[in-house]
Amino acid sequence: MSNLIVLLLSTVVVVYIVRLQERIRDLEFQLSQLQVTSEANVSPSVLGEVSPGSKSLAEPGSTSGSLARSSSIRGDLERIFGQDRLLGSAQLMVRLNEMTKEEASEAFAFLKEQTNAGSRLVTSATWQVLWMRWGLIDPEGALAHAQGEIPSYSERDRVTKHIFEGLGQSDPEAAAALILSKPNLHDRHRAVEGLSVKWARKDPAAVTQWALANLEGIELANAMHGIPWGVNSRGGYEKALEWWERLPNEEAKRHAFGSMSEIYRADRYGASIEDRAKLVESGLASGITDRGFLSFLGGEYGLGDRERGLELLCRVPPEEGSGYYYGLDLLVLQWTRMDPTQAGEWLRENLDQPWSDTAILGYAQSIAGVGNKEAARQWMDQIQNETLRARWTP
Repeated sequence: MSNLIVLLLSTVVVVYIVRLQERIRDLEFQLSQLQVTSEANVSPSVLGEVSPGSKSLAEPGSTSGSLARSSSIRGDLERIFGQDRLLGSAQLMVRLNEMTKEEASEAFAFLKEQTNAGSRLVTSATWQVLWMRWGLIDPEGALAHAQGEIPSYSERDRVTKHIFEGLGQSDPEAAAALILSKPNLHDRHRAVEGLSVKWARKDPAAVTQWALANLEGIELANAMHGIPWGVNSRGGYEKALEWWERLPNEEAKRHAFGSMSEIYRADRYGASIEDRAKLVESGLASGITDRGFLSFLGGEYGLGDRERGLELLCRVPPEEGSGYYYGLDLLVLQWTRMDPTQAGEWLRENLDQPWSDTAILGYAQSIAGVGNKEAARQWMDQIQNETLRARWTP
């Protein structure tokens, strides 16, 4: 009983983590679409995307609906904080996106005060807008303030990234030059990631060439992590795969494959299960796999085209030592839940296969989950690999 409870609790935790990661990606995707639209020259009154030196939305005679301006940004922000929370949040974002170089320090000081006071109107998104805008209009000033005392909020460790997202959205070449001019920049790898996503939306070939020529280690890894998201936001998951397949070396491909797996796993991007299989096959051609992605695919194939799933998953080299085939146990587990009789008959006919131990594991876990613990133990006893057999006990 205790082992079953542990298994069920572990499953719940894994599902929760996956859902949380998907929610985070959803929010990032929504933000990316907003920024992509703003790059397409949509009215600033809609998005709050204002270039340096552009006219304020609230200048005399404006019909944009922004607050009338005070003599200082602090005065504007104080009035915004007196509004209804929903209205205030929208106005706050717009006003920060209109912020000038001369106003940045005062806006920073005000948000710092409000954050330390526990204001619910200031969120991580608020700080991200501030840093991105500041990076756009005065990156050196933003970086200088980033080295000082910053209030605690959930994305505080991504300040440098957000600064270079702002500058990279407007002038990626300048952002790249600034990064290279600062070899001791705090969180330089974060700056690279922020720039890479923005630059890839405009010119993926240029940012890829720059990264491969100038970066190494964690900085190269972060660039390769960010670029696929930028390519995907412009051209879709198929263009992202084309970009990945053209990468000139294995190191770069390995760094980027995790992002590719996340893109292909997310339902919102529209990749079919066969599209996802193409990513696995492309990775196999380069000797690269993603264990989490294979497990995800195994569960998907268990609900559909099991023959295709078996063919694909059994081509992936198993785990060294245990002989475990990633995703295959989940395919069999899902299949058994839907049709235990058919799955059992199929398993009995394939006990001599190299992957049969993994299939037995999935089958045993499934029947144990509905109370057939003794039968599950008997099946587990048939697993030849001791390491794999010891992985789970009914």
